[in-house]
This record gives sequence, C-alpha cells and structure tokens, in this order.
Amino acid sequence: MHLVWQSLQLYPGMVILAMVQVPLVIGSFFILLRAAFCIAANLTTNEGIVNVRYAYLQGPDGKFWNYFDRGVLSNCLQFWLTRTPRPDWALIYQREVQARVSHVPRWSGTYVMRWLTRKKRLVQPVLPLQPMRARGYP
Repeated sequence: MHLVWQSLQLYPGMVILAMVQVPLVIGSFFILLRAAFCIAANLTTNEGIVNVRYAYLQGPDGKFWNYFDRGVLSNCLQFWLTRTPRPDWALIYQREVQARVSHVPRWSGTYVMRWLTRKKRLVQPVLPLQPMRARGYP
C-alpha cells in the first residue's frame, strides 16, 4: 500500500493513465477472444451474437447449426491463408442443405454453440427485454 501511495505522489499522471488503461485492455482482450471464436467457427460477429434470428443458422431440429463450419483448423486456415475471392456462400448452403449434413465436428464452433445453447445459456438475457410500449412508454 505504501508503494501505491508513493507512486501516486511521485507519478500522478502515470497512475491515472494506468487506471484508465487497465479496463480498456481487459475489454479489448474479450473482444479479441470473441473475434478468435468467430474466426474458428466461420461466423461473423453479428451471426455469433444473434444467431437465433437467421434461418440459415438453424438445423432441421431447430437448434443452432452452421453449415459453413469446417472445423477449427480448416476455418482458421481459410481465414488467414486463403487469398482466393470470396466463395459463393449461397451455393455452399444449397449443397449442404441438400446433403443434410448431420455430423458436427467435435472441435468446431457449431459444437460449442450447440453445447452453450443446450440449456439456454446464451439465449436467456440477463434482464427481460420488452418493447418500450410494453413498459409504459408511448
């Protein structure tokens, strides 16, 4: 405690800077983790957050299913190393739906998302979200 007080007296600007930077670094770390998960799962950030809104991310059983997921290693290699033009995702989706792929790779984003949503871990919000009119606003 003495060291903190002494630092505050000698370097007040440095202490204030550290107090501002520590929360920002922690927040940036979580954003980095989210981006890494989306790359590994072959999802955009929006698809990863609100996947229940998109019909193409739902399997035949109504649960989360990413037809574009090829496993962590393949997804990462495609993201970081492939320099070809963007693939035709609509064509890939049509092929996958027609084939009705039923195998989920164990180490894939689809497997993780299905496990997280199994008991509604990601689906239930912390606070119940209601339209503003339902809460008494005009």
